[in-house]
Amino acid sequence: MTQNYRFFRVMLLLLAGGSAYAQPYWEPLLRRENLAGPLPYERIECFSSHGEGITNEDRGNYLRRDSFNWNILCDIDGPGVLSEFGWTRRAPSAELRFRIFVDDTVAWDMDLRADSICGRTSPFLPPLADSSAGWNWNYAPVPFNQHLRITYVGNTMAYHGCAQMYDDGVTLESFRVPVQLSYFLKRDTMETVWSQPTSPAMWNRTAESISADTTLLSFRTAEPLSYEGSGVVRKLWMIPQDTTRSYLDRTVMRIYFDHDPEPAIAAQIGLLFNCSEGVTTYSGAVAGRSGDTLYFQPIMPFSTEFRVEVDNNVVNPGTNRIRVGADIVALEPQMCLRIAWADVPCEYSDATL
Repeated sequence: MTQNYRFFRVMLLLLAGGSAYAQPYWEPLLRRENLAGPLPYERIECFSSHGEGITNEDRGNYLRRDSFNWNILCDIDGPGVLSEFGWTRRAPSAELRFRIFVDDTVAWDMDLRADSICGRTSPFLPPLADSSAGWNWNYAPVPFNQHLRITYVGNTMAYHGCAQMYDDGVTLESFRVPVQLSYFLKRDTMETVWSQPTSPAMWNRTAESISADTTLLSFRTAEPLSYEGSGVVRKLWMIPQDTTRSYLDRTVMRIYFDHDPEPAIAAQIGLLFNCSEGVTTYSGAVAGRSGDTLYFQPIMPFSTEFRVEVDNNVVNPGTNRIRVGADIVALEPQMCLRIAWADVPCEYSDATL
């Protein structure tokens, strides 16, 4: 009888895992090419210190303190899914900790060291999360039905996060500890999909490659890349002149779509390509380094235009050589969406969707 009970229990768990497939947030994460078309969620809600990661002067850019006297990074009403979260500090303290509250603001689901949420605690493990490259990130989703709160205690840092928001009629399977088997089944599939970090989404589609080799004087701006038409940027790459902190902090890239005068993405290349620590060896699914080439490869759809600007703020030496390129998959305009990040009122510093 005991063995039969165990058998049926396993079957019920597997059936629960199968039902989780209907959870709408998994599909774009498992098939990133879906991000180039209509999405099941209504909007993206972001929260940020509004810092750029090159200083520690972000104090005061938190919502408030909670009853435990911890800083509140976000308070978001559901239903929704935390789809990315990252933070950085030049000299992080071991006392820096996060708490994650799901559907509750009194009892937390996780209380852990800051680097643990980015690559050292299950289910937040590589390649979906990493703390090895200065900018610490996590893409393992955290679904919530009613509310999400993230708090922290410790020295000041820069941080950024995004949540996919759904209408009130959607019911999600909220994140819980211990983590449900249904979540792990999907998370493991996502890990498999993301285990080839140098292979972008839509890798099997024909793409046009554009590139430029430009040398900028100090405090000059150039537009090395421009493309008219409709399609999806599946990969952006760059070979910097140097990978010292000065170059990575002082070379700024801005990415524009569909003739919008405001950039959809604006960040120092150290943050954009996830190399804020310079020559640190790293490799991520969305951003990373392969040899001397930095790569950034989320799905970036556009309907009429794509272009890139680069600012050179490096003082010494007086020139900065920029080699940059992009792979573009052409699509019909009706299949492309204007990238959601362009509507976010804060600068994007590591990407994710």
